[in-house]
Amino acid sequence: MDLNENLWQLDCIVGPKSLECLQENIKEMNQCFKQMLKCVGVGDDLATKVLIDEYGDISIKNPETYEQNSSALIIDIKEFHQVCRSLKKHYISLADQMRNMSSGMFDPGIDQDSSFLTPELKQGLQKCAPHADSLNTFLSSGGGSSDFSLKEGSQPLSSSSLSDSESESYNLSPNNYVVRHVNDDSRQLSQKFTGSDALLVGMKGKLMVAKGLNEDGTPKEMKYDSCNELLERVANNEKELSIAKGKLQCSQEEIARLKYELSKRVSGREPQENTLYELEPSCFDNSGLERIKVSQLRNQLTELETQVLDSNLKNAALVEEIDRARKNIQTSEDAVAKLKQEHRNETLELTYKFQGQLDLANQNVGMLESELALERRLVSELQEMIVRYTNDLTNQGMEVQELNFALSNAQKNFAVERSELLSDISLLSQQQCLLQGTLEESELKTKLLEGQIKQCQSEKMEIKLLHEDQGKYLLGEIEVLKAELAEKCDAISALNRSLDADKHNYDMLMSVKDENIAKLQTLTAELRCKDIQIEQMEQRFNQLTREHAEQLTGSEITQELVKDLRLRMVELEKEVNWQRVVISEMADGKREAIKQLCFSLEYYRTGYHELRMAFVGQKHLSAVVS
Repeated sequence: MDLNENLWQLDCIVGPKSLECLQENIKEMNQCFKQMLKCVGVGDDLATKVLIDEYGDISIKNPETYEQNSSALIIDIKEFHQVCRSLKKHYISLADQMRNMSSGMFDPGIDQDSSFLTPELKQGLQKCAPHADSLNTFLSSGGGSSDFSLKEGSQPLSSSSLSDSESESYNLSPNNYVVRHVNDDSRQLSQKFTGSDALLVGMKGKLMVAKGLNEDGTPKEMKYDSCNELLERVANNEKELSIAKGKLQCSQEEIARLKYELSKRVSGREPQENTLYELEPSCFDNSGLERIKVSQLRNQLTELETQVLDSNLKNAALVEEIDRARKNIQTSEDAVAKLKQEHRNETLELTYKFQGQLDLANQNVGMLESELALERRLVSELQEMIVRYTNDLTNQGMEVQELNFALSNAQKNFAVERSELLSDISLLSQQQCLLQGTLEESELKTKLLEGQIKQCQSEKMEIKLLHEDQGKYLLGEIEVLKAELAEKCDAISALNRSLDADKHNYDMLMSVKDENIAKLQTLTAELRCKDIQIEQMEQRFNQLTREHAEQLTGSEITQELVKDLRLRMVELEKEVNWQRVVISEMADGKREAIKQLCFSLEYYRTGYHELRMAFVGQKHLSAVVS
């Protein structure tokens, strides 16, 4: 593959179309995060209007809860901001070390062995020197490295690698040695980042399942048996999120360890450079080995080109993944809004239902009171009838005895009924305590009824004493009234029939009263159950508010990272243009030009790989937060 094809593939990697597509995706992500931040802001008119439309004026109804939620949201945002800051610093320091290692390919110190170079090659190196100085100045302006507590991960070079280097030609300089180890370290870093990406994708799927989303991001129907089950699932999701944060911290430590290994390998290349400088004269005299080396370099170029194509495909996949993440965020926001609307509708329906049941209970209590008044009137009428008939039968001894027996039976039945009424009244008083203010009037009326019943009992005792006195007086007149006994027997039978009918009516009224009492008890139990459900729904609403706040925590950090990445893309584009000029000047196919091209391709491949990893890491972080 010739040099023109290499330049064309390099243009495909960081071409204007790729940059424009990447910038458009970044702008769309910024707009989404700005909209999310507007919903978080307290002083924003639009966010306040949306919150009032969906939940009512929370700051007026419950200002304490509103302030607590706002403070908790701010604390969560700050913590997530610090985590992203630390990740960004680790990434920048790693990228700077990679640049510093690759900057050795433009070191003017290569003129040490200028006696082995041709005049044309010397002229090309003199032309490249100013560009190399400018590139070194740019790379030296990057972020510094950090101190880390690391494991022993670097391995010294064996003597077999030195013996193999003696069989290589002039072009295997110390810079090429660094490139080979940089490739190995880059592969290790790529594997680590791939493992972190897989972990973040798994956490994203779990969060989507917990939020009620399918794999394609569409909301699915949430079928929970109770609010308790939903709260348990939310708690499990929070535990998984904490575990994911711990794994992310472990990945950060692993990145730091790899950085330390990389710096240690770079520091250990100086003795290898001296050894290679000593081997250069013997390698330069051997022209056959030069040809072998050129073929090896061409093979390396083909491998680099395949890696560049793979990175281009990965860039397209990254753009598609960003679009899918943006759509998933939008669908999750819609699902949260829909769930809140359903919760508000259910609360209103339950309130209306409870109000209707309370009104119905009040109506039943009024009906019971009217029935008690009717029963009292019936008792008074019966007493009047008894008095009237006893006055008519004053001269009938046998009839008086029968009436006394019937009266005693009636008193026994009345005592039984009175005990039942007292038990019913006690049950009603207990239920009135549960209903509190709504049944206080009924309790007062019940007490009045008890007083009236006691008054009726006292009146009955007086009537009983009066009958006893009259019985003693009428014993002398029994003989005279025997003639009227036949006529009065018919009247007594009619009276007994009317008394049986009245007893039957009274039993029916008591059964109706018992049914009403049972209904009142069931309504009270249902009211308690509904109160418990309302409290659970309020807890679920608070939980959903906190989850919505957590989805808005990563916006500020993402914006800063996007700005830094834009600056990095502009700088990389400038460096690509400069490298294109340098490669065109060195198109004569000399060994030094091929070596410089290898270093430049490796540098841009590592830079592009770092940029892709940064975007993938940010995408997964935003997916985990959502």
